[in-house]
Order: sequence, then structure tokens, then C-alpha cells
Amino acid sequence: MDNPDVALVQANSAAFSARDVETMLGFYHPEATVVDCRRVGFGSFTGHDELRAYYRGIVESALEMRETLEVVAARDGKVAARCELRGILAADPTGPEVSAEYGLLATIEDGLIVRLDVCEDGDHAVELGGLEGA
Repeated sequence: MDNPDVALVQANSAAFSARDVETMLGFYHPEATVVDCRRVGFGSFTGHDELRAYYRGIVESALEMRETLEVVAARDGKVAARCELRGILAADPTGPEVSAEYGLLATIEDGLIVRLDVCEDGDHAVELGGLEGA
């Protein structure tokens, strides 16, 4: 059976990899919040205007980028994933590909992301969402 919450998170990831911020925003509730809860995080952003600025900052810092996303748990409107972002930085177009690993916890209501937590890793996302054993 297909899980619409998982499909939503995967579609958001595909739009992120395509650097398509406006499509991404269509997956978020107008008052959604993104919280980067990593030790060295970027902060918290609420509403489409702040999310647009946050995501544009990320996609404009790269010449190319792609996110791989592996869903590790999903239940009760929450989806936890293990991710890796790889790309070429705009500031160093001839430099090496860079990468970052992290986790995501998406909270979904009525078919839209209402909160997205950027976590240290997939295990942290599972723990934060209370999805152990899911």
C-alpha cells in the first residue's frame, strides 16, 4: 500500500534536488515551520516567505545539487528519513563536489508539511518523531 505522506516527502525532495523552490512551497502549509535542530543549524523559519528565502539561499549557493532520501520510518503523519545532499558550490565552480548527511522529520497534516525538522541523522529524526519500531 502506498503511503501518501511518504510520497509527499519524496516529492518535496525531488523538487529540492531540482532547485524548484516554488514547487516545494506547494507541499508546505502556508504557516509551516522548518527547524534546523542540528548542532550547527541554520535556525527556524515559519511561513512561505521565510521558507522561500531559506530554500533560495540553499539552492542559490550551489551550481548543481541532488538530495538522496531514504525513508526510515513513517507513521501517524510523521515521516523520518536519512538524507545526503551532494553538489558543486557556486562559490567554487571548479572545486570538488561537497556533501552533507542529515536526517529529516516531516510532520504532515491534511496532505501538507506543517513542520520539517532537519536533524543530525536519520536515527535522530526517528527519535525526535517517536517513531522507534515504526
